[in-house]
Amino acid sequence: MEENRVRIFIFHYLRTRMPETFLMMGFPFAGVLFSLSVWSLSTLRRLIIFCFATFLLGIHIYIFNDWGTFSSERDRFAVDIPKRGLLFCSFALLGVSLPTYFLLSYRTFFIAAILSFTWMPYAHPGILIKGKPVLPTMEHFLAGILMFLLGYSLFKQPDLEGFAVSGYFALIFSAGHLNHEAKDYEEDNHQNLPSGQSPPLNSLLYTK
Repeated sequence: MEENRVRIFIFHYLRTRMPETFLMMGFPFAGVLFSLSVWSLSTLRRLIIFCFATFLLGIHIYIFNDWGTFSSERDRFAVDIPKRGLLFCSFALLGVSLPTYFLLSYRTFFIAAILSFTWMPYAHPGILIKGKPVLPTMEHFLAGILMFLLGYSLFKQPDLEGFAVSGYFALIFSAGHLNHEAKDYEEDNHQNLPSGQSPPLNSLLYTK
């Protein structure tokens, strides 16, 4: 029975979160494209392994976020799963993802480890900057830099050029977060979910 609940949860989660995970993977993949100079069978093999590790890392981040806001978001799960089950699934995925990065490159592993810790204050119940203004957008900007450099480091040592380009993608990522928060403000407020936006900013961005 327990295994069936976990299986239902996994399939439900992949169905609902997979598009967002693939979208987030676009930033590391952009870093790969900026660092990759020669295509070969070896680089293709490394890229496939990298995509696998990055997909697991993305799912880890989303599940951890849901663990942090579990009491207010549990109704959207397809099956009743205990809160500790979310945390276990989250760190189990991270436990597979990080060693996979280490097989590719120590610098990629190092950036992935920093990235995973960077996301934790966003939804951790003891901190939860997700519900505060400005801070979530700043965190998304930092995470955007790290996600780009995660892919950049796969084939090239992060340098000044890499950091400069990562800032551009980080602006896109943080602006997308701001847009997402503003659009969902009324729904989040109705469901008593944490939101970093305010009614004035929401009306400024989305006037009827």
